[in-house]
Amino acid sequence: MKARLRKLFNDLNETFWLVPALMVIGGVLMALGMLQLDRSELVPRWLLEDWLYDGGGTGARTLL
Repeated sequence: MKARLRKLFNDLNETFWLVPALMVIGGVLMALGMLQLDRSELVPRWLLEDWLYDGGGTGARTLL
């Protein structure tokens, strides 16, 4: 049984799709979790304010 599990683990590690697939699945799960957190309104309003630059087009040109 140990030999079969070890072979399965080695076969999975030798493929090129495993790590990217896990990263994609993790990204999708994180995105869904962040959307759920945003909809639940558990985050205080003061934490959401002033995180993005809201200076408009002229302010962005000046900043750059």
